[in-house]
Amino acid sequence: MQVELEKARALRAALDRGESCLGTQAALCDPTVMEILGAAGFDFVAIDAEHAAHSLVTLRAMLQAAAHTSAVSIVRVLRLDVAEIGRLLDIGAGGILCPFINTEADARAFVSGCRYPPHGTRSWGPRRAAGFGLEAFDYESLALEAVICLAMIESEEAVTNIERIAAVDGITGVIVGPIDLSISLGARGDYESGRYLDAVSRVREACRAIGTPMGVGCYGLEQAEHFVEQGDQVLLVGGDDLAVASEARKIVTSVRAGELAAGSR
Repeated sequence: MQVELEKARALRAALDRGESCLGTQAALCDPTVMEILGAAGFDFVAIDAEHAAHSLVTLRAMLQAAAHTSAVSIVRVLRLDVAEIGRLLDIGAGGILCPFINTEADARAFVSGCRYPPHGTRSWGPRRAAGFGLEAFDYESLALEAVICLAMIESEEAVTNIERIAAVDGITGVIVGPIDLSISLGARGDYESGRYLDAVSRVREACRAIGTPMGVGCYGLEQAEHFVEQGDQVLLVGGDDLAVASEARKIVTSVRAGELAAGSR
């Protein structure tokens, strides 16, 4: 089962070279989604176990489906819970996207939960991840090099601490969660607010100074293009449910507009 970690290691190497990596989120609990997104060419897919209806069984099925694609499977966890993080890595996740990393201590606990002693506190038991015991010790050494740790910056406190968070050894990159950050700053959904823009700029400047890849979650192509222009490396764009919903709305709106136009002639 080393394929997922090999993909993750390649993604980390690309980020180290300064390349941009394109990802999206999967909220729908069907493994076919992972095959579709992987075939579409995304570099990574973050399976949303924070806000969607995933169980451990559906997550495992999603990871199994993604193994046949070139996309790295990353799980967005419910919270900073090192036991749960270890469990998700044990079933084969190539990395973890952790919400609300607010302090240096949070970042250190996050990384520690992804690493085995003496480098961290992860409990031993990589079932599926290590080929059900057939690749156990090869897995341990590869995991240290390969597992991706992406910290979400979603609060004013996190922005205040960004220099220390981004400098923690083992943090692969940081991603700004725009909605929660804007709420924390008292500017719900206002991505043109001075407070919000200043906060994102501070995150970007801190990450560049330290050399930590960063990105901002975005909901459409315009936002993604803007962040590419800013030189952001970790691009997290849209998601499966958003894509289905917006395309369905577009079809309904277009067809009904055509029907109304035809009916008025």
